[in-house]
Amino acid sequence: MMTKNPTSPTEILFSIYGRKPPVQCLGRLKTEQALIPRGFFDDMNLVGVLRFEAEKDGSDVDAECNYGASLMNWLYGSSSINPLPPHYHCRKCKKTLVYHGGDGWDLLPMECCGKPMERDGHQIPIEVMMPRLKDSNWELSFRIAKSFSDKAVETIRTHYKRDYALVPFTTDETIPDIERFVLIPKEKTLPELDESGVWHTDLEELYQSKFRIIRLHSIEIKEQIRNYRIKTGLNPTIDDLLTEPVMAVTQAKLTAKIVEEGGRPLKIDSFSFSTLLETIGYLESDQSEVNPIFEDKEAKYSDLFTCREDVWDLLCNALKPEYGISVEFAKRVAHYTRMGAYTRNRMEQDVEQVLRDIGISDHWITQMKETCFLRGKSDLINHLLDMMRLVWFELKETPENEKGEPTCKNRFMFYKGRLRPSDSYLKAHTLTDYSEDDWYNAAYDYRQDTEVFLMERTCEKCGKNFTLLEAVEQVKGYFKPYAIDYEDHFRGDVCGDCAISEIDSIFERS
Repeated sequence: MMTKNPTSPTEILFSIYGRKPPVQCLGRLKTEQALIPRGFFDDMNLVGVLRFEAEKDGSDVDAECNYGASLMNWLYGSSSINPLPPHYHCRKCKKTLVYHGGDGWDLLPMECCGKPMERDGHQIPIEVMMPRLKDSNWELSFRIAKSFSDKAVETIRTHYKRDYALVPFTTDETIPDIERFVLIPKEKTLPELDESGVWHTDLEELYQSKFRIIRLHSIEIKEQIRNYRIKTGLNPTIDDLLTEPVMAVTQAKLTAKIVEEGGRPLKIDSFSFSTLLETIGYLESDQSEVNPIFEDKEAKYSDLFTCREDVWDLLCNALKPEYGISVEFAKRVAHYTRMGAYTRNRMEQDVEQVLRDIGISDHWITQMKETCFLRGKSDLINHLLDMMRLVWFELKETPENEKGEPTCKNRFMFYKGRLRPSDSYLKAHTLTDYSEDDWYNAAYDYRQDTEVFLMERTCEKCGKNFTLLEAVEQVKGYFKPYAIDYEDHFRGDVCGDCAISEIDSIFERS
């Protein structure tokens, strides 16, 4: 018999999806309730409290790993990630349409009851949580803004004060921007602490103690977002973030980051949330250098595993009842792949034979052997949303001079071979002050004209294909530490690498 408690996860689910929700919704919730250990619920409450306190502070908190992939966490507001399959739902009549494949935020708009239906769901199966559920009572990690650190520690200490003492610790392993604590049960004797109350230990002693660990990771981008929120009083919605300009600039920033870290950008089909997830997954994953995918100039991000869910989906879509192969096999292979076990130790012949027998192609078996590390999709979504929020604020901000007039800072305007408004933009907008000879004209803002920046072009120097947005972000990232007016030197007919080379040579000569 269902409880009528309005704060129960079942009642919250009913309030969103109706009294007869799709089987995927209620089934997922019941499975989580059956599998998640008791300690998870206490931690889930802590995540909710931390997020509430951070919101009052103008910042945000993300709980990593299995906490972000939980439907129960989403229902209670402890996570912003809905792990259900992509779906539409109407908040008025509760009608829900469930789809499979892709991402819910990429679904096309649809109306119901005279209003747009909500689009959500990131297809994160509960099975990917399994390897960590047994450890969920042992380690908890948060991504926070640095300025929220003291408040976070105070909140955590208060939350656990009845049963635990919160003690900071250090080891020989140095991790920048991370504060680490252990929760020591009140009935246990405290280890020897130094004068400042810190426990100095090594990893072996720490693991043997089996004390629960809490990590607070201070993230620079969260601090930047917090400063923007306080300064502007604004906080972008998901719909704000899913606009083409925001996604395009984010894609360009990710591409520039891949180049900066020595990687080779791959091709994308279009600007979508799914593509952005693949790109950031590629950036944060680890593939062996001998992976043959890097020899293919036409390779796309979708040709690689970019998150742990990719491996799971591939295997589960191949499994059929008549094969007599248990889901446990898929879990083990997926887990070994994401942790790089097949790169350190060769894949067993019998495992490889089973994969071939169920129809896994040589291409994907090779990817399993060449994958060193994959993040979970929930972590990638959180990282990506932070990046998109920062881009939204950067595009929203209009710099002003001392007189309060808009300036040309962060605007990219070119003439006579440099960027100028496209013909389509000039037809759609009346630029009263515009002149082709006045490339500093403030009437044209590149942020309103994605056509020019997203058009693929060929570099006149090296012949590489690129978009102007990718080149601008690459140059911008390269010269970020310096106050260089690179706009004066950057042309729209060369790629980012050639532009950087040109600018470097100009400054060397000067």
